[in-house]
Amino acid sequence: MAFAIEIESSFVVDVDGTRVVGRCLILSAAERLAYSSAYAQLQDSAPDDIESVVRLVDQWVAKTLVECDATVGGKTYSECDEPTRALYVGHMPMAVKEAIMKTALGITSLEDRESGNSESGPTKG
Repeated sequence: MAFAIEIESSFVVDVDGTRVVGRCLILSAAERLAYSSAYAQLQDSAPDDIESVVRLVDQWVAKTLVECDATVGGKTYSECDEPTRALYVGHMPMAVKEAIMKTALGITSLEDRESGNSESGPTKG
């Protein structure tokens, strides 16, 4: 018998003067590593393939998103059925997706990335 602990966190982002608020799951260390590896592999194999990167981000946003107050077709994320949620995520502004992924990855500020408080280590030499 296995169990998992899911931790949620809130995000807030301003999109063209509109405040978007929501909640997402915090990724585990293994999930952060899987995301980072998939992203690095895409960057190594096709660094100019933006469409593949967007699909990867959409996949992980859908995996972590719990609630978002932005509406697509008059519905919030939690009001959408499962097939519609993929469309919802696909139509989100990139700024919202970025806020969700930063929250899910535990990146709270630039200082965290620069000081090496990530799974991949320091980003400054």
